Amino acid sequence: MKIIKKNEFKTYLSLCSEYYDLDKPKAPKQALDFYMQFAKQVKGHILEPMCGTGSFLLPILKEGFSIKGFDASSQMLLILNRKAKEQGLSPNVWKQFLEASDEMESYDLIFIPLGSFGLIIEEKAAEDYLKKVYLQLNQNGKFVFEVETFSSAFEESNSWKVDVRHRNEHDYITLSTFQLAMEGNISTTL
Repeated sequence: MKIIKKNEFKTYLSLCSEYYDLDKPKAPKQALDFYMQFAKQVKGHILEPMCGTGSFLLPILKEGFSIKGFDASSQMLLILNRKAKEQGLSPNVWKQFLEASDEMESYDLIFIPLGSFGLIIEEKAAEDYLKKVYLQLNQNGKFVFEVETFSSAFEESNSWKVDVRHRNEHDYITLSTFQLAMEGNISTTL
């Protein structure tokens, strides 16, 4: 089993994080509404692990809910904080790996949207984190997360795909990906 150490984190650096935010600047309305319904049911604190650039955290914070978040990518958090400042918001977020979560504050709601939990591919690491989440939930707290199924896996493997996102009128980011064949129920994209 490979254990990722803090200094080994190689994805979601500045360019990848910027592309991610250009590709997903806002949470999909249906997904945000889904998580917002859970937020409205709680009276206490909310936690969003793997909060990324804040596409869910910031709208929920803007609605006045007590929400915190963390992410393993400093670059994602920089974008989140920039967007928060532009909106006059002061989020409580920090850098942390999901697997390294040791915070023991109790929450009424913990959620991980958009299949981000699927980035944890080691079964033992996922199991350990699920146990930690359970310990972080208040007595009637809820943990809501999305997972991708085989039906959402890429249909075409061993192929290149290219996508372009415009930064402004003259600048753009091109993303080139190569989808490998699924192996051991894990889909890998280079």
